[in-house]
Amino acid sequence: MMASKQRTSLALGACLWLCAGLALAQPTPAQKETARGLMAEGRELRDQGDMAAALTRFSAADSIMNVPTTGFEVAATQAQLGQLVEARETLRRVLALPQSPDDPEPFNEARSKARALDQQLAARIGSLRFAPSGSSEAALDISVDGERVPRAVLSLPFRVNPGNHQIVARSRGRELRREVVVAESQAIEVPLPFDSDATPAAAPPAVATTAEEPAPPAADAVPPGERHGLPPLVYAGAGVGLAGIVVGSVAGISAISHKNAAKKDCVASSCPPSTWSDLDSARQLATISTVGFAAGALGLGVAAGALLLDKPSPSHRAWLISPDVGPHGAHVTVAGRF
Repeated sequence: MMASKQRTSLALGACLWLCAGLALAQPTPAQKETARGLMAEGRELRDQGDMAAALTRFSAADSIMNVPTTGFEVAATQAQLGQLVEARETLRRVLALPQSPDDPEPFNEARSKARALDQQLAARIGSLRFAPSGSSEAALDISVDGERVPRAVLSLPFRVNPGNHQIVARSRGRELRREVVVAESQAIEVPLPFDSDATPAAAPPAVATTAEEPAPPAADAVPPGERHGLPPLVYAGAGVGLAGIVVGSVAGISAISHKNAAKKDCVASSCPPSTWSDLDSARQLATISTVGFAAGALGLGVAAGALLLDKPSPSHRAWLISPDVGPHGAHVTVAGRF
C-alpha cells in the first residue's frame, strides 16, 4: 500500500513538473508578435522569388513557435529550393508534434498538407548506389558532398537531393573522385574501379615555415659552450654553501667573543664559576660554527661538481672558495678567474 502511494506521488510530481516545463516553454507575447512579423516577411519574399531569404524568415519564426503552420512553411520552402531531403526531415518533425482537440483549424490544415507533401517528396528524391571493384567493403570509405556515407549502407541506395554531387572514395591509400548529376526520382549507379582508375590518396598539406616565422631550433642544436645560464644544482649548492659560511662565521665570531670575555676573570688555567656560562656558550657556538662551515663547504662542493659535469667552455668563469676555521677566528678565501 505504501509503495503504491509513493508511485502515485512520483507520477503526480512528474506530471506537475512536465506541465510547468510546458508552461515555461510557451512563447511570450513579444515573441509571438515577432514570429507573426517574420511569417509575413517570408511570404512577401517568397512572392518576390527570393526563396533563400524567405526560408530564413520562416525558420526563425518556427524556432519561436514550433507549431504545424510555421513548420510546414519551412518544409515547403525547402522543397522549392531543391532541398528535398531536408524538407522531409522538417515534415517528420511537424507530423510528430502533439495534437490536441483544442488545436485551431490552421494547425489541422497544416498537418494535412504536410502528409501530402511528404508523400510527394518521397517519390521525387533520387539515390546513389556505389559499385566498387578492386576493393573490399571493409576497406572502403566514401563521402558525398563532404558527408561520410555510413558503412552499413555502402551497398544500399543512398538518398540525395537532385543536382550535382561530389563523390570521394578511398581504399588502402588509393582514391577515386567522381561528379554525378542526379535528377528527381533518378537512381544512379556509381562505378568505383579501384583496380584501374584509382590514384594515390592525397597526403595532408605540410605546414610551411616562412622566412618571417622561422622554426625554433631544437634544444640539442645549441652547442654546449653557447648555452646561457647555469644548471639549477649550481645555484642550489652555492646557496647552501653561502648560507653555511654565514652561519659558521657569525657563530665563530660569537664563540671567540664569549671565550675572550671569560678569560678576563681567569687566572692561569683556573676560571671562577662566574665565567662558566661564557665558556659553555663559547663551546656551543664553536660547534655550530664548525657545522655551518662543513655544510657550506659541502654545498660549494656540490656547486663546483655541477659546474664540472656541465662541461663549460674555457671562457666560463672559474671559482675557488676555501673556508678556514682556527682557534683565533674563521675566514673564507674566495678566488676566481673572469
